[in-house]
Amino acid sequence: MTLEMILGPMFCGKTEELIRRVEREKVVEKKVIAFKPSIDTRYSRDYIKSHTGAKLQAIPIDHASKIFWHLNRNPNVQVIALDEIQFFDEEIITLCEEYANSTKMEIIASGLNLDFRREPFKFKDSKKHIGEIMPLAHITNLRAKCTYKMENHEICDKGADYTQRLVNGKPANYDDPLILVGASQDYEARCLKHHFIEGRDRIHVHYWKSSK
Repeated sequence: MTLEMILGPMFCGKTEELIRRVEREKVVEKKVIAFKPSIDTRYSRDYIKSHTGAKLQAIPIDHASKIFWHLNRNPNVQVIALDEIQFFDEEIITLCEEYANSTKMEIIASGLNLDFRREPFKFKDSKKHIGEIMPLAHITNLRAKCTYKMENHEICDKGADYTQRLVNGKPANYDDPLILVGASQDYEARCLKHHFIEGRDRIHVHYWKSSK
């Protein structure tokens, strides 16, 4: 088995690349099954859809263990597609580890490697994060374009590796909820210079002092 992960910030084309790779597998008549976290209903419940409109039919899942159930009912599946992998629970790690030892199946997954705090994205209700899977995978890192508008009203346009969470148009606070499913009205792609997290320095200074 091969595990491919397509990672990067929002608006870098992760889902579009996932769909492109799945369609390539379909050309050689491989049997594909796609899954998406049920929390992601931005564009469609039953389709993986990119911001540009590309789409792939998918099964919405509220717990990663249900993927095993679907695979047992479809023993001829050769390719598993997973979109927004960071929104699954930590059972997704077990899935990737188990099929990493298989020679019959390929997993192609896309998702955010970092949350809006610039920290590894934690799985649902877990301290474990996407970094637990990355050593098993062949990774493609995609970059977006920084859309920060500077004082002269020009857009930065540098390569962006981070996702900026916005609340009423301003940077989110470090203590804000981790998961907020949204699109351009809630998030922007940003370079490091223009990625801001209100309260982050306070949190990190407190941690540094308490650990001495």
